[in-house]
Amino acid sequence: MKAAAIEKASITEADFEKFREFFYRKTGIQFDSTKRYFVDKRLIERIEATASENFRNYFVKLRFETSACISSPLVNAMTVNETYFFREAYQFDCLVNSMLDDVIRKRKPGSRIRIWSIPSSTGEEPYSIALYLLERWPHIDDYEVEILSSDIDTAVLQAAQRGVYSPR
Repeated sequence: MKAAAIEKASITEADFEKFREFFYRKTGIQFDSTKRYFVDKRLIERIEATASENFRNYFVKLRFETSACISSPLVNAMTVNETYFFREAYQFDCLVNSMLDDVIRKRKPGSRIRIWSIPSSTGEEPYSIALYLLERWPHIDDYEVEILSSDIDTAVLQAAQRGVYSPR
């Protein structure tokens, strides 16, 4: 990147604070000061991609946009999508060995149980829940289990909808 472009797209401490508060209100994602480099780098990329003159110009566009054409790519750039099958196995154990027992105490066999996986990233987490239930929950045939997954990053949701994964 040219020196003029870096200077033009620099992010001040006040800009960082303003953006951090705005992004938190918009998404619920909070960045502390240790993430400053991560945020600055992605903000500068988005400023340049939108041909904005500087942070202020970009931020005005962002705050007053009427469609998601500016904010959606920004949200996608700001999210970290670490995912793999059976990540954090203790959570699946807790679901099968504790939580679902509490849920079925209040439900009749045949009733629906809904599980919401958020953030779902590219889909490994909700698929892992399904596989874990099929393999380890003795009551899986007694209830209609529905797994809903969602994520704030639209790019990873498209990958999740494809459902194509590497052998790993």
